[in-house]
Amino acid sequence: MTNECRDLSVLEADILQCGLNLGEHITLNEMYEVWIGVKSGIKRTSYEKYIYYYNRYIKRYLGNLEIKLIKKSTIKRFYNILYNQHNLSISTLVINHAILRQIFEMAVDDEYITNNPVNGALDEVRRYKEPKKRNVLTKAEQDIFLNNLKTQERFKHYYPAFAVMLGTGLRVGELSGLMWGDVDFDNNYIYVRRTLVWVNKGEHARELITQSTKTIYGNRKIPMFNQVRDILQDLKTTARHCKDDDYVFLSKTGHNCNCAVLNQEIKIFIRWFNHTHNETLPDFSCHTLRHTFATRLCESGVNVKFIQSVMGHANIRTTMDIYVEAGEDLIESTFKSIDETIFFNN
Repeated sequence: MTNECRDLSVLEADILQCGLNLGEHITLNEMYEVWIGVKSGIKRTSYEKYIYYYNRYIKRYLGNLEIKLIKKSTIKRFYNILYNQHNLSISTLVINHAILRQIFEMAVDDEYITNNPVNGALDEVRRYKEPKKRNVLTKAEQDIFLNNLKTQERFKHYYPAFAVMLGTGLRVGELSGLMWGDVDFDNNYIYVRRTLVWVNKGEHARELITQSTKTIYGNRKIPMFNQVRDILQDLKTTARHCKDDDYVFLSKTGHNCNCAVLNQEIKIFIRWFNHTHNETLPDFSCHTLRHTFATRLCESGVNVKFIQSVMGHANIRTTMDIYVEAGEDLIESTFKSIDETIFFNN
């Protein structure tokens, strides 16, 4: 037996040991195992997200079907079930779509099928699905939130974290991963170099890890507004640990100030405020603060490319969507300024 034949036999034995059926009746579940088994070059959080969404949605409806029997109409029916019966958002459908497209692309490459039935299957759902408007705080709601955080003893510990989020547009994982070495007081910049995220450690355990930013565009520097600079300088003077590799924001117990902690604190604050005041605040999250920052920049007429850079958006369409959602007054004022700039006055 030649070395090539021996290597092939070993490979086939390894595949069979994994319980994979390489015959023409291969199911989607079996093709998924092939795909996820060779998936590489992605972050651990993305890998776990693929596993979670496949097991939660795709496996239940399509997993036992043979690859060759799944048509574009099958995929469309699946998307309609997720959208109409489970009321899933378009962003969740996009994740399922991305997983299926890659699995079937591998099935095409491995010559189980000739065409990828997933291509274009989501287009119709996208067309009739009304886009969900981003949740953004008004200026009045923003002021209520910050003023009460600053003055109420039970909430003031997290005032710096939330104020910096509202003044920088940092993602919550980026804020959690911020270290004092990332804050350049001399040149007035915050450098975003990492993100802090939860990952599964076992069946019932999770752990916090640091990893690179969401995309290459997430690795950026953000100019500090004077108020953000003042807040961080005050925080550093009172911090027990402020070396370059110490985290800037910690929980009340001295641990990492992560997404779960911060979002829970917002929920507690909203519940307290709505119970003790005549006016009410809407439900919102840390991500709302990021969109609120972007909206305030749009309302101030800041250049779109600058906003894209500060926010770390990979696609300027994301920035433009926020710009458009900022309101009709902004659109009118923007077109008026353009009119005055590009046309001569009589």
